[in-house]
Amino acid sequence: MSFKRTAVGLVSRFVPTMHIRSVTRIAHDIEIQRYFRRLAPGIVLDVGAKRSPYRKHIPATRFMTLDSDSALKPDLCCDIHAIEWQDDYFDTMIATQVLEHVRAFWSARSVLNRASLRT
Repeated sequence: MSFKRTAVGLVSRFVPTMHIRSVTRIAHDIEIQRYFRRLAPGIVLDVGAKRSPYRKHIPATRFMTLDSDSALKPDLCCDIHAIEWQDDYFDTMIATQVLEHVRAFWSARSVLNRASLRT
């Protein structure tokens, strides 16, 4: 185990505020859950899913995950710029806290648009 991981573990164990969500995060979660309730059930792709924290809030007939980290065992393991999936397939795609990290936003957006249904 690395020193950094050990130090972070010790800090989060002894500093109780490390486990408290910020007001901004709480407000974000309330708003996004309100939006998710309005969605019709369909095929959902969670881009940059990690542990899919919103999975239980999204009505889905099929829920798929995409992440570049194979250790998380996503349904699709690839870079957001290179999603190889058929066009017009997903009813809903979510990418929370992902797009600000991509190297070419417009390219990633174009790939996401191609794979999502146009209604």
